[in-house]
Amino acid sequence: MTPVPDPVPAPADRRIVTYNILYEGANPEHPWEQRRAGVVAELERLSPDIVALQEVWLNQLTAVQSSLSGFSWVTVEDTQQHTPIAYRTEVFDLETWGSFWLVPPGSEPGVPGWDAAYQRLVTHATLRDRREGVSLTVMSLHLDHEGPRARREGVALVRDRLGDLPGDVVVVAGDFNCPPGSPTHDRATADREGQPPLRDAAAVADSHEGPAESYTGFGPSDEPANIDHLLVSDGVAVERAVTCVPLSESTRPPSDHRPVFTDIRY
Repeated sequence: MTPVPDPVPAPADRRIVTYNILYEGANPEHPWEQRRAGVVAELERLSPDIVALQEVWLNQLTAVQSSLSGFSWVTVEDTQQHTPIAYRTEVFDLETWGSFWLVPPGSEPGVPGWDAAYQRLVTHATLRDRREGVSLTVMSLHLDHEGPRARREGVALVRDRLGDLPGDVVVVAGDFNCPPGSPTHDRATADREGQPPLRDAAAVADSHEGPAESYTGFGPSDEPANIDHLLVSDGVAVERAVTCVPLSESTRPPSDHRPVFTDIRY
């Protein structure tokens, strides 16, 4: 399978990458020490302006940070679980950032919400495009892999929070653990009064490239699935939506997920 893509973004585009890099220790047959270089190589090859990562332990975050130049990072540093956002400093200025847990209102932060197997943290950043003057709010999320209610309630909470955040346009990026057409994906993209509408970038892109599945697993027992998405608000033109085949996927895959990106204009 041919790796996708290579062209750098057009000068007028902004490229946003979402990538679940798999927690260290999650698969002993594919240790982080053997995957780290591949993850960094993919991020460098794709030449993003914004990166949203999932499944990142602190030492993995430190390793990626030290290997990518020209970026600043926003993440909560007092927790083991990270859904960090990186932005290219020559392109964006940081206006504000924060995080929140996907739990029912009034629940203790940092615990699994609803029927989730694990606690889930969302990171958000509002960035000012230095050339365009546009304010862009980006979210990095990782919905639960086991709890269907947790996924549905999680995206509802994300939609609610977006209404309280600044930003002329919005991009929600991450591992949704569900495909298009699922109840969670439908809820994430449904028109809701008082909330900014969201569209799946892959569904509205002028060009959609790459394989159908973003999750590959590491072997024949793992069922590939299209579960990593980028959602965009009105006012965002999607030039390309791409699921990328890593250069080393056939020999030493960097993760059990492929990176996904979109090139946007606003």
